[in-house]
Amino acid sequence: DMGSDDIFHKRRAKSERELRRGAARRAVYEKVLIVCEGSKTEPLYFGEIKDAFEISTANIRISGDCGSDPLSVVRHGEHLYAEEKRTSPSDPYDRVYFVFDKDSHATFQQAMERIQAIKPRGVFYAVPSIPSFEYWLLLHYEYTTAPFIRTGNKSAGDMVIASLRRY
Repeated sequence: DMGSDDIFHKRRAKSERELRRGAARRAVYEKVLIVCEGSKTEPLYFGEIKDAFEISTANIRISGDCGSDPLSVVRHGEHLYAEEKRTSPSDPYDRVYFVFDKDSHATFQQAMERIQAIKPRGVFYAVPSIPSFEYWLLLHYEYTTAPFIRTGNKSAGDMVIASLRRY
């Protein structure tokens, strides 16, 4: 007999509650904001990582819509964090990363100190590139310990870009 009676029973109609669409939920991993000084290179790089690891756009936002000096990156990130906290009080960013170059920026140290002081603690992180973000890209192609320094009217970052252009 093996439960043959069961195959003739009609499936019970689903209740309206069961059919109702659930609220959109983001994946359980942290909600992250990455604020970059560049409007192209850094956001494209982090966007590629996000796509490669199939990270939901509900969990990560990448913004390069600020000036290139480190302090403007920090101020922009603070603004985006406050805005998210205001519009989604139950779901603010868990972590905020500030990505900027040391290069020859006058506000580098000021930005580093400001990040240390932002509350709440454990949310805001500096990701400084010394001398520039492009150095990280260059290391994808070659191992180098070359001392990239200002030469004439070219910054240390410009010197890294010149090396990167070989690839």
